[in-house]
Amino acid sequence: ITNGPATFQRFINHILGPTRWKYALAYIDDVIIYSKTFEEHLSHINEICTILKNARFRLNPEKCEIARTQTDYLGHNIKNGEIRPSPHNINGLLNTRLPQTADEA
Repeated sequence: ITNGPATFQRFINHILGPTRWKYALAYIDDVIIYSKTFEEHLSHINEICTILKNARFRLNPEKCEIARTQTDYLGHNIKNGEIRPSPHNINGLLNTRLPQTADEA
């Protein structure tokens, strides 16, 4: 199906509804839930799990990470309120040799 990923993205955005951008984001089947406090996080997790269950989604516990203070998401490392490119994504750029001559530039 050519439109499968786009259709699924629209669907997941729709079911997340008002939680989207408030404390949850999704890219295809990767959902991230973020919160300011642990208690708030438990509430957010419960709400998102209920939403997904009502939409007949199934979660794979082996792929779930819960209550993390740091995570990699879509090629970025998220830690302490900062979002940075994941180191393995920028290694090629960091290890590129600087041009020594005009022809190399």
